[in-house]
Amino acid sequence: MVALTLALWNLVVRAYGGSMHIEPVRENVVTVTLTLIELGALVAGARMALDALRAAPPGSVPNDAIATLERVLADYDRVRERMRS
Repeated sequence: MVALTLALWNLVVRAYGGSMHIEPVRENVVTVTLTLIELGALVAGARMALDALRAAPPGSVPNDAIATLERVLADYDRVRERMRS
């Protein structure tokens, strides 16, 4: 299923002319190559999704979903700060 999803995603990316590439490394692990604009779009989407999940009625969103997005975005912010220094 993951291979099919990655294959379809690569077709979509090629269709719009982007340079994103996703390569499976092992189960549940991929290497992603993308431009800063593409990365920015994904991070912005994740931040918007986190805001929407936090604003959802209590109990309607699994706490794990919020915690995962918070962790991923915090990791991204930490790495970005390290790259700036």
